[in-house]
Order: sequence, then structure tokens, then C-alpha cells
Amino acid sequence: AFALGIGANATMFGIVDRLLLRPPEHIAAPEQVHRPMVDMYIDFMGERNTSNTIAYPDYTDLRAARSFQVAAYAPRGVVTPPLEPNGARDPLLAMTVEDVCRLAWDYHVMRTVSARELIARSGYSDRWPLLSVELLAGTLREHPDWVDAWIRWSEGKRVSSGWYLSRRGDTAFEVGNRPTVPPIGYRDRTLACAVFVRHELASIADIGPLPE
Repeated sequence: AFALGIGANATMFGIVDRLLLRPPEHIAAPEQVHRPMVDMYIDFMGERNTSNTIAYPDYTDLRAARSFQVAAYAPRGVVTPPLEPNGARDPLLAMTVEDVCRLAWDYHVMRTVSARELIARSGYSDRWPLLSVELLAGTLREHPDWVDAWIRWSEGKRVSSGWYLSRRGDTAFEVGNRPTVPPIGYRDRTLACAVFVRHELASIADIGPLPE
């Protein structure tokens, strides 16, 4: 019985080691891998995009593939502004900022995951007090396609109340909350988007009204 127990434990450790602990053999520098990214063509956008999230049908296609034409690694810098002073104590804040800024894009691409689930994955519930308009705007400015996704998100809402981001003329935008908060106009669409994202995420996550 003792020998049987040792054998069973050794077998389970071998499985856990291969699945969770040991890096894949085909990865040359596993310590440098931050997250897998998938390059795909987005039909409704008519262009290619690199994403760290995919829809389940795409996942099943990847599982069925026996080989890939190209596998590559590229270092990726953090695009958010300096996270001082609070951000310096939370190295995961930059990742949360990026994940919430691209949430509308991921939602449109995946189509099988709810906004609440994407927010939960981002770590938003633990770091929302640190997500200032300035941090969000800094990341969104680097990714205008994410701003476009948030504009489509707002225009596609099928409710008559809540936060909205809408165009006002050719170059201006306004952000408000029907029916409680009157709209405020912005000439900078990225800044308007950051204000909308900050309040919209809090509303979806049931955080409550945010302090200005």
C-alpha cells in the first residue's frame, strides 16, 4: 500500500509538472513570455488585429491544428503612463489598465463572453480606485481602434438610460448619463472616451457613482 501511494503521487506530480509547472519545450525563452497573442482577421472591421483573447470557435480551430506556419516572439513595452505614486506599489495595474481599455474591442471580437466576465478577468474589482481618467486616456491614445470600439459600444446600447458617449458634430463628443447627469462636451475624443470608460465600467461592475 505504501509503495502504491508513492507511485500514485509520483504519477500525479509528473502530470502537474508537465501541465502547470514546466514550460513547453518549444518555447526558447519561457521566462520572457508574458501572454500568448493571436493575430487574426476581423471581418466586421475589415482589418487584422492582434489579441490576447479569442472566441471559442477559434479556440477549437487552434486545438485541431497539427502545425503552424509561423511562431514568433516579440518583446512588448508597457504603453501606459508612469503609475505614480499608487501604481508603483501595484505592478499589475498597468495590465489592468490595458485590459479594461481594450474591453469593448475584445467584446466585439469574442462575442461569446459577457462584459462582466471580461471585467472580472481584468482585475478591475481590485484596482478600480486607481483607474484615473489620465491613465485610461494615456493607453487609449496609443490605440485609436479601441476608442472606435467604445464608440460603437455606446452607439449599440439598447437602453434609454445609463452612461453614453456620442458624437456631437464632426469633431466633438459628449459624455453623460441619462437621465441624471447632463452631457459634457469634449473636443478630444480620446479624453471623452476615457471619461466614458471610467464611468461605464463602474456601472457594469456595480461600483456605484464615482467621485469626480
